[in-house]
Amino acid sequence: SVFYMYMEGRHMRKLILTAIAGLFFTGSAYAETSLGNGISLENEIVAKHLVDADKTTMDLTPEVTWTTGSLDIWANTKIGIYDSSATDSIVLADWFDQMPTMNIGADYDINSSTEVYAKTSWNLDAGERGEMELGVSFSF
Repeated sequence: SVFYMYMEGRHMRKLILTAIAGLFFTGSAYAETSLGNGISLENEIVAKHLVDADKTTMDLTPEVTWTTGSLDIWANTKIGIYDSSATDSIVLADWFDQMPTMNIGADYDINSSTEVYAKTSWNLDAGERGEMELGVSFSF
């Protein structure tokens, strides 16, 4: 099949190596760790391959959340680990060359199916705030 022919060779190796590295780095990455006093830490690692662009990446997003009652206040940042299209494909060290962009927000549960939220970002390198978003979400 065409899919098999595409995935053979170096593309398959990249995808497998990225997945193995992701499993190695995550350990319990999807588990939320309570730090006490309503503060928790959660990490997410996403490894993906863009077929048309022929690009494989892996990113880590650590997030700190403070919860009090129905209110969650959180902050996170995306850290690149691997980028197959970069000159040096291990891009983790590049993160230290410039200040990160912090994503911050607050979520308030009105009831079990309705939440209001506010979020924005702050580019620490440029000293600029990103777009502010206010919204409401309904789950059903």
